[in-house]
Amino acid sequence: MKNKVKIFVSLFLALVMLLSFPSFANAVSKPEKTYITSLSANVKGFTVKWKKKNVTGYQIQYALNSSFKNGKKVTVKSKTTTSKKVKHLKAKRTYFVRVRTYKAKDGKRTYSSWSKYKSVKTKKSKSRTVYITETGSCYHYDSNCGNGVYYRTTLSKALSLGLRPCKKCVY
Repeated sequence: MKNKVKIFVSLFLALVMLLSFPSFANAVSKPEKTYITSLSANVKGFTVKWKKKNVTGYQIQYALNSSFKNGKKVTVKSKTTTSKKVKHLKAKRTYFVRVRTYKAKDGKRTYSSWSKYKSVKTKKSKSRTVYITETGSCYHYDSNCGNGVYYRTTLSKALSLGLRPCKKCVY
């Protein structure tokens, strides 16, 4: 008899707590974990691809160490996107990258655990910066070489346009 009373009281208290705190009833279940399928190096950046899951969005974290201390996070709000290009990083540095999913309900996000991290070494730009004019037939190493408005470009792009080096500012 005492056991039945204890069970009844326990169920009654659980029901009262559930009704008093509606956030328990509206809680979002933990989303399914994803993993990195591809991580490739770019010039001063990288491209990360991950396995698509049935979630609201994804979060990418990258850092210069595997403990992700002082790491940065990028949020991808689309559930259909499965890759992200991260730019404006330092060249020839090793970055550690991981991904996680999230589900959102009533403005609150519930995150999965992080994927296993992968590392990538960013590439150095292979081409030197040069300056060209709209009408010029040569490229300049210095933007103060002559008169005119100069546009920044790469040496390989200038050579592909058939431009020759300026005789004044050639080293």
